[in-house]
Amino acid sequence: MCDRLPVGLAFGRVPGARFREGRACWSFDYLAPYARRTLRVTARADRGFVVRRVRNEATAVARNAPLRTAAAPVRIDPAFGAAGGVTG
Repeated sequence: MCDRLPVGLAFGRVPGARFREGRACWSFDYLAPYARRTLRVTARADRGFVVRRVRNEATAVARNAPLRTAAAPVRIDPAFGAAGGVTG
């Protein structure tokens, strides 16, 4: 499972991930059909980034399943009254 952040955001904490071609990627030995796995990513907005909402997209690849993509909106809030914080 790999996640590439939208332009203007940078990875902060990504527990258990390895980076490949600018994406944070996780590998799992097995995930049952229709099962879910939640992965938490902490990111920061680049200095001067003014957009308040972006869309983040992740892609899952498996040898025995079709490519799957999911997306979620991300709201960017100023940290301590200044630009730079990210929630989502």
